[in-house]
Amino acid sequence: MKNKKGFLLGEHTLKVVIAVLCLLLLFYLLFSLYSNSQDERNLQLAGATLGELVEKMEEAKVEGESEAIILNPSPDSFLEKAFQEEWWIIAWPYKGEGTKPTQCQRDYCVCICVIPSNYESFLNLFNIRKKSLEECNSLGICKSFDEKIEVINKPIPIKDPPINLDIKYGDKEGFEISKK
Repeated sequence: MKNKKGFLLGEHTLKVVIAVLCLLLLFYLLFSLYSNSQDERNLQLAGATLGELVEKMEEAKVEGESEAIILNPSPDSFLEKAFQEEWWIIAWPYKGEGTKPTQCQRDYCVCICVIPSNYESFLNLFNIRKKSLEECNSLGICKSFDEKIEVINKPIPIKDPPINLDIKYGDKEGFEISKK
């Protein structure tokens, strides 16, 4: 006689394994959809933030200087904070290099982009420009200018908003953006 209990155990085990795999696939698909919608929403918020910054830059062009208050381009709910990326304000070409994001159609541009992971790590110092360029091309928003734009010292992370910025403009120097 054959033992039917062992056969039934294998059949149930197979059903459980298939059910778990289906659930994992479902969670993966839901997370992917959520992530894509968040990227679009964050890009819209970053665009609005960049619009406010550009408005203050135009004001500085007329008056010589201006102040801007920048809010975080990412949403504020608890769940969204768990998955959100950090953003920063960066000017291109970065530190005089010729490379710039594809969105930059003129000589200079200012962007709000996702900060590359581990950007403060010593090992990351040598390829931070490349990673920043990749992030600005994939998930960033830029505005092109004919005038030189310089973010004083280094890119400005948008952490613990609001961030107060000083924007100065000179005919020869172009724009200088610095954190207060």
